[in-house]
Amino acid sequence: MPESKATAPVLYSYWRSSSSYRVRIALNLKGIDYEQAPVHLVRNGGEQNHPAYREINPLGLVPALVHDGRVMVQSLAICEYLEEAFPHAAAVAPRTNGAGQGSGALPRALPVRFNP
Repeated sequence: MPESKATAPVLYSYWRSSSSYRVRIALNLKGIDYEQAPVHLVRNGGEQNHPAYREINPLGLVPALVHDGRVMVQSLAICEYLEEAFPHAAAVAPRTNGAGQGSGALPRALPVRFNP
């Protein structure tokens, strides 16, 4: 029987959102193929306020990542999920020995604040 292939993650984001940018960095550093679904935060009163997006993320925030039936919000939580869900891909932060220890290095490995 052929091996089933997992679906590519879908990242709902806005191009000027630093939180969305952080997740895009992690996805690209890990070499994960993903789909982008833009959510314009200004146009038409903010697409994050439309019912279709609120079904995905009731908080109406970006980014949101949908993967294998799961919806994740909050950029650092998404980045941690990517480390766990795609262990074969390059690590964004140093890996630790033992399950559930967490490295604590992820916030330092990715930009957490952007200044003009």
